[in-house]
Amino acid sequence: MVGVLILPDWSMISLMIGETFTKRRQRALQEIEDKKVARKEREILSIRSWTPLMETHYQNHSMPYNSIGRKEGRRNENERHKLHALNQHQKMVLQRKTEEVVVATKRLKELLEARKPSARENSSRHFFLGYRVVLQNLVMGFNKVYKLLQEIFPQIDTRVLRAVAIEHNKDVDAAVETIRT
Repeated sequence: MVGVLILPDWSMISLMIGETFTKRRQRALQEIEDKKVARKEREILSIRSWTPLMETHYQNHSMPYNSIGRKEGRRNENERHKLHALNQHQKMVLQRKTEEVVVATKRLKELLEARKPSARENSSRHFFLGYRVVLQNLVMGFNKVYKLLQEIFPQIDTRVLRAVAIEHNKDVDAAVETIRT
């Protein structure tokens, strides 16, 4: 066996070369895919950050037909701001007034509680009320009798007529009989 030349197995070599080529190609494809995914993510992030900015920009600076739209938008914004401030002011006034009403109600309740009479005061009050009613009835009777006596006897002294009216404050006939006698 002299001079036998052993040739490499080309199928193995091509297989090894094919494997490395395939691996390189897969790595390259994977890198391309990773770059593509990264680019998509950057685009999504930029769109997410860009969208609200542009929406506010278009809302604030939109000009539907002419420059009047921008002025009207500012006017509407100012009007809305004024209305909001007025609303806040009214809320504060309403809250203050409500608190004042609560305080006044408490004070009124306290005053009413303080003015409620005790049992002893109630009994004396009823006594005086009863006495007052009796006096009013006497005076009304006296006035009635006195006026009738003045009409019937205008020539008699008023002091005498008063004395008789006081004595007979309920009965006019008895007062007239007293004067005649």
